Amino acid sequence: MSDKKPTVWLVEHPTHRFVEDVKAAARKAGLIVIDAAVASDADRAEAVGADEAPTLTLKPEFQPAKTEPQAPADEAPPEQKPAPKQRKES
Repeated sequence: MSDKKPTVWLVEHPTHRFVEDVKAAARKAGLIVIDAAVASDADRAEAVGADEAPTLTLKPEFQPAKTEPQAPADEAPPEQKPAPKQRKES
């Protein structure tokens, strides 16, 4: 193994989704930013761990949508009322 310090930071792009300035944070930490979706095996081998990488926060407009809690599978769903029958006009 090499004693070389990791220099690659894998970040999900686009980086404008983050509150922090990703390029500035990378410069400050001495890292090179690479899109995690297209990183090669060599890039992944050189990447810093999540505990060593600068922390990023998604902007509120890019946060995942909150979902309503689902009923447990063992509970029956509430019964739905049938649609009213329509009369035929003669």
